[in-house]
Amino acid sequence: MRLSETAQGKRVKVVEFLNDKNTIVKFENVGLKTGTVVTVCNIAPLSTPIEIRFGNIRLAIARAEAAKIAVKEIKDV
Repeated sequence: MRLSETAQGKRVKVVEFLNDKNTIVKFENVGLKTGTVVTVCNIAPLSTPIEIRFGNIRLAIARAEAAKIAVKEIKDV
């Protein structure tokens, strides 16, 4: 599943970045790495951008960028 397909309010774990090295470095510079648990906070009315939260960071990313991040849903216990 891609981050862009994740519903608002869901928690997911980043599995893989499906893009070029520059985008990977961009996300790693703000702390978004493989294994990071992310919550989708808001999805804009026209579907872009998507606001995510991980740790103490809130980050808005374009839907096109979110489509390049493979995630796995975390089941609530």
